[in-house]
Amino acid sequence: MLSDDPADWIEYEKKQLLQVLGRLTRVITGTVAPHLARRPEDEWAQLVIAQLTGVRAALAQLAKTPAWQTKTGGHPETWPRRQIRDAIRYIVDNGAKWRALPADFPPWETVYGFFTRWNRDGCVTYIRDQLRRRIRTDLGRRPHPVTLIVDSQSVKAAHTVSQDTRGYDAAKKINGRKRHIVVDTKGMPVMIMVTAADMTDRDAARELLWRLRLTQPQITQV
Repeated sequence: MLSDDPADWIEYEKKQLLQVLGRLTRVITGTVAPHLARRPEDEWAQLVIAQLTGVRAALAQLAKTPAWQTKTGGHPETWPRRQIRDAIRYIVDNGAKWRALPADFPPWETVYGFFTRWNRDGCVTYIRDQLRRRIRTDLGRRPHPVTLIVDSQSVKAAHTVSQDTRGYDAAKKINGRKRHIVVDTKGMPVMIMVTAADMTDRDAARELLWRLRLTQPQITQV
């Protein structure tokens, strides 16, 4: 790519994403899905297809052109995606409530709706992993970590949190939820799992390490 036109770069990147999307789709439909059809009780295949489906959804979202930017037209979006992204970053950086979003951002309902859809499609996880990979590469490290650090933190839950998703941590004397956080040696997040606070680290580790083995097979030490 020797062109200086940003439109050419965007088109080139979309073609690359579509190629990866095609390969990933063939893996799902040609390998994992038939295996799962023969052995529906296989937990490994269930988790793999869930992870791959999330990545496929994220790639499809990144490669898609908004309708109003196409030749056939479409209703223009009221708020630019850049403002939506900046609003989400504001919430993450300040830890504020969605309803406390300043008035110079788009309405909080719109921002929350975009965040929910992007998170459900796996876009947020994909962006996080790509940012971590870029930072590690700039630091002269391997793109993907091989050594991880795991810990948990119990936090109080608001009264609006349902009883089904909260518990009492007798050791910390906290009624709420527990965050099981996995980071690399630079402290950058790799995986986060939220459970009720009464779940022990031993029980949570079984699920957490299982997910890590499937999504980060290069890991050698935790």
